[in-house]
Amino acid sequence: MVGRYASGIRICSIDGQSTFEMPDVIECDSIPSNLPEIPTPDVANAHPHLRRIAPYLPALDPSCKVELLIGRDLPEVHHVTEQILGGKGEPFAQKLPLGWVVIGEVCLGKVHAPSVINVRKTHHELNDGRHTTFPLCDLNIKVNDVEDHIFVRTPADNKLGLSVQGQTVSRTNATSLS
Repeated sequence: MVGRYASGIRICSIDGQSTFEMPDVIECDSIPSNLPEIPTPDVANAHPHLRRIAPYLPALDPSCKVELLIGRDLPEVHHVTEQILGGKGEPFAQKLPLGWVVIGEVCLGKVHAPSVINVRKTHHELNDGRHTTFPLCDLNIKVNDVEDHIFVRTPADNKLGLSVQGQTVSRTNATSLS
């Protein structure tokens, strides 16, 4: 991973109707880029229920590169404003503010099988040897007591504690007596 940040980036739909301010962008040296998975007008025309969106899908430029992934940190670009469903096993289309997307098998004739599958997970090892994909808590909070009883009485229940001022006076007295 490379750690450069960029801010102030704006993206817009191909038709120029929608514009969005991106949150801070982090540069990565490895972004999944599988161009055969990008739907084209040919893909839409191959499915009768998707033909009407073919004019809205740009032709694929084989020299293009995937250089920006827009994720869950900009949820408004993922709002579905229209949807075209197909039959069982057929791709379907969703109109988003940035344009149409096709979800499902988009390879004509289903002859395309990916030779590479990209999976990115970070595994953390916990103190007890177990693994997790969740980010570790940097507060290092340790729970010493996991009783089932919420309202257990202890001998310290009615013991009064010092106020903040009382603790300050106590520390001052202890320091001056030493």
